[in-house]
Amino acid sequence: MLAAPEFWMKPIMFDPKARLIAEIEAGDELGEGIVWDHRTGHFIWTDILGKRLHRWHASSGQLDTHAIPARPASLTLTEETGRIILALDTGLARYDFASSELDWIVRPDLPAGVRFNDGRTGPDGCFWVGTMVEDTDKAGCNSAGTLYRFDSQHALHAALSGIHISNGLCWSPDGRRVYHSDSPLGQVSVYDFDVEAGAISNGRVLADTNPLGGGPDGAVTDAAGRYWSALWGGSCVAVLDSNGTNLARVEIPAPHVTCPCFGGPDMTWLAVTTARAELAPSQLVAAPRSGNVFIYEVDATGMQAFLFGGKA
Repeated sequence: MLAAPEFWMKPIMFDPKARLIAEIEAGDELGEGIVWDHRTGHFIWTDILGKRLHRWHASSGQLDTHAIPARPASLTLTEETGRIILALDTGLARYDFASSELDWIVRPDLPAGVRFNDGRTGPDGCFWVGTMVEDTDKAGCNSAGTLYRFDSQHALHAALSGIHISNGLCWSPDGRRVYHSDSPLGQVSVYDFDVEAGAISNGRVLADTNPLGGGPDGAVTDAAGRYWSALWGGSCVAVLDSNGTNLARVEIPAPHVTCPCFGGPDMTWLAVTTARAELAPSQLVAAPRSGNVFIYEVDATGMQAFLFGGKA
């Protein structure tokens, strides 16, 4: 685990009182995209490089793992319980847990060296999902990523371009602001959001995570409007307020922290995915729990995930 930067020696502005209550030994190469389904009591997440989809039942502790024929990056719940939409490396598909059937919906003509990455349904009922550059030589540049809005008519609309690695999508509690990060830049940005039009505007940089020791990966907001950002390389989830002020840090026993999610019976559990990918053998020896999912009880309350196709 990385040593905490000097910033964290300053007085704590918010104490999440994080207490580890469960650890799921998933062993993911690249765990990501975790979502809580309040209807069934499951945390659902992906292992991108392992081509796996996990579903863990909070009450029983049962872990079900599904092999996926392509790399699943992120997902969204739908109005049909037990059916989700997956963002896979080359497109979007519908997945049915009961039948294990994967049906492709759209496979756009992405630039070479670019794949889908982080995504989340917004208060407009659309699945907002971004792409990332994973091979600069094939892409011809390192900023060929795009943020898309996927609507209920199964149409993809480009919303932002010039992105390196699209990450950290989530909305403020009132739905009027949307957060987004570009991981290699170490920047978290915020945009005004028009729910009726499904449009973003007036983008500005909210925070720079470089001084915190890691790049911003997946993120989630809580009911108080705080932004919880997983820091890849930072061994933590950083908590920012709506103005970008660094409030606190939840330490995670793995260097590569990828995505947080609120859930549990009272929405006070913070589940955090991690990765084994891109860790040297010595790092894996020092952090052997990398790739597991860690669940904490925290002094904060999350919000239920929006369902694709439905409006808040």
